[in-house]
Amino acid sequence: MTDKEHPFLYRLLKSKIMHQSAVQDKYSDGEDDDKDDADSLRGPFDEPAELDEDTKAAAKIHHAHVVAKTMCSMLTFASNQRKNAMQLENSITFVACGILDRVNKYLNFIGLSSSRQTAHLALRTLGRKAKQTIKNHMKLGPPLSPNFCPLICIDNLDFQEAVHVKSVNNQSSMFHGTWGYLHHPNPAILASVDPKDLTIEAYKMAIANSAEETISPGKFATDKTPIIPLKPPPIKVLDTQKPDITMLKLMIASNNSSEGVGKVLEGLARQSGQTPATFASRLMILKGDLGTCLNFSSLKAQRKPNNLPEESMSNIFILLGGAHTLWNVAQAIISLHFGDSLDSKDLGCWHFFEALGKVQEATIAYLILLIMGKQTDAFPKEKLSMKASNIVSIIDSVYKKFLSPQALLKAKNPKAPCLANMLLRLRDFSSIVECNRAMKAGNIRRVLNIWKRWSVMAMGIQGLTSYAIDLPQMYLLLTKYFYNNTGMGTKIDWLKDEYSLAIPVFINKIPPSSTATCAPGLA
Repeated sequence: MTDKEHPFLYRLLKSKIMHQSAVQDKYSDGEDDDKDDADSLRGPFDEPAELDEDTKAAAKIHHAHVVAKTMCSMLTFASNQRKNAMQLENSITFVACGILDRVNKYLNFIGLSSSRQTAHLALRTLGRKAKQTIKNHMKLGPPLSPNFCPLICIDNLDFQEAVHVKSVNNQSSMFHGTWGYLHHPNPAILASVDPKDLTIEAYKMAIANSAEETISPGKFATDKTPIIPLKPPPIKVLDTQKPDITMLKLMIASNNSSEGVGKVLEGLARQSGQTPATFASRLMILKGDLGTCLNFSSLKAQRKPNNLPEESMSNIFILLGGAHTLWNVAQAIISLHFGDSLDSKDLGCWHFFEALGKVQEATIAYLILLIMGKQTDAFPKEKLSMKASNIVSIIDSVYKKFLSPQALLKAKNPKAPCLANMLLRLRDFSSIVECNRAMKAGNIRRVLNIWKRWSVMAMGIQGLTSYAIDLPQMYLLLTKYFYNNTGMGTKIDWLKDEYSLAIPVFINKIPPSSTATCAPGLA
């Protein structure tokens, strides 16, 4: 547009803005004159910084380019509304941000946005494309593992369609739905696995081998010889990369009951575009929260015995979602140490994992200073220079005096329980902090190590009865049998058919700096 359609107008506007900027620099003596130009190169969450002369010049050129390009786009749109790339992008963004229709009409009038009707037509087009994408991904997999279905992650979603002007036939409605996404595994990982281990036959054989096994805490011991393994087994870290996900269409079917789980599975089969027999012919891994897992197990038990694959659900293996497991176990552990166990909101300052990690690190830092004999000194601003042998000696001393089982036994004094409670809190909270950081780093093996520890802890913590049953079973199946052997008010129809499928469009428009610490979706 700037080079072929309106090159003269673009250069004229840009030179005018650059000339005006040069005149302002000549007669200005303040430090805030370059603020607007500098803001054009800074993200919404970036901190203000001092810019050198080259960066200031680049900011002014960028500012002039954006203004001139926008004005040329407005002129092109006014002449021919079919050339509406920028306007269409703005209109879809305004729909997501909840801009009022009156404001959108004004922006459309001056050529900055398309009409609201055009935005919904664009979303419907994106929705049709997304539906076809789901069908393509749910077909037979890659040549190395043709019978392996993408991972399906679902979660319940309750929302209300509020009606402001109510009548007899027009009332607010509450909807209980289910939403999720398809997660495509890394092709390099699939290539390293034998395709025969990803079949229904291998899955059924693993389930049959584990059916009669008794689960006890001794199953989770890494090595029974030493009391405390000071040298844990090495962990193979997987390469972290951006997950390949495809959003599913929102389904008006809740997974809060066995009947609802059945409707969710029927909805997944319809979205895949396959027949029920074909949909049930491949191994399928489903991820959800604890309630979804329990309801699925209940529905599966109700349908036994059944030799029809499309009804018996024998091809589905359901996993506990990592995020829900972390939230529920962390809340149970925190309630065990602090707050009212009957009120989940009465947890003091322990509402955020970040706050929990800071307090945990501060306590450990104090113990280290205590061993060094510097507990009364101010914390140094600069790092201390120490020999490696001294650092190892201090760490071993802290472990033996405060974190070892012998230290916990010595600290148990009914008349002075403060030290014992602090040591218990350190041991329990460390698992929460480590699991949270391992999930953010994508270190799945570390997460499994924490789940192994929680499988034993859940047997003695109130409120984790269901996790004490399902978490050990899932961990042993994964590690022993499978791994070793194998805004604005909207209509409900818009939310289902347009918005739920077009979420990646809006996510890709968010600057990377604002999404670096956000989770990608559901559990």
